[in-house]
Amino acid sequence: MGDIGFASASGVDKKYKTNENEVYLLNYMDVYKKQKITEKNYKKLMVTTASNEQIKTKNIIKGDIFFTPSSETKEDIGHSLCIAETLVNAVYSYHLYRFRPSAEKIDISFSNYFTNTPAVRNQLIFRCQGNQRFVFSINDLINTNVRIPSLKEQSLVGYIFNYFDSLITLHQRKLDKLNINYFDNNIYLIGFKIFKIKMEVKLV
Repeated sequence: MGDIGFASASGVDKKYKTNENEVYLLNYMDVYKKQKITEKNYKKLMVTTASNEQIKTKNIIKGDIFFTPSSETKEDIGHSLCIAETLVNAVYSYHLYRFRPSAEKIDISFSNYFTNTPAVRNQLIFRCQGNQRFVFSINDLINTNVRIPSLKEQSLVGYIFNYFDSLITLHQRKLDKLNINYFDNNIYLIGFKIFKIKMEVKLV
């Protein structure tokens, strides 16, 4: 991966310091859960503080890919998330690694997918070390081998995966709505049965 960008660690901690500037913090769980972070919702991220130097060097710009470098189990390591928009006054947590790919080599629509493949994650799992908690180093990330198609092919692959992601999200919302309606109907039926039993008891 070192051929297509550069990586950095040592993000910002959560400690709020009165002599620093307020910032929005991208956390481990935001990446782990693959939250969709955009210009419209990033101000819901945790608020902490950072120095002027950290704001410059630990910033989040369009195309940045963030990795979870540690976990209690090896198999749960190396989750990643691409940020598709520049987030003003936002920084990343020290629990994350930031990979900044070259815009000339990586299409942003492709970025959320090529790092989440088994081929990439298995390398990180193999290289991680630890006992109670496993971690891979920044060099492990840089030395990870990736197969990158042409920019035209990347754009096509990214478009296809984005399309299917949208379909999955749409159907998940429909399913959630059906589940809620099913739950509400069951609650109504249970309540009606209890009411009916009480009325029958009173009549007796």
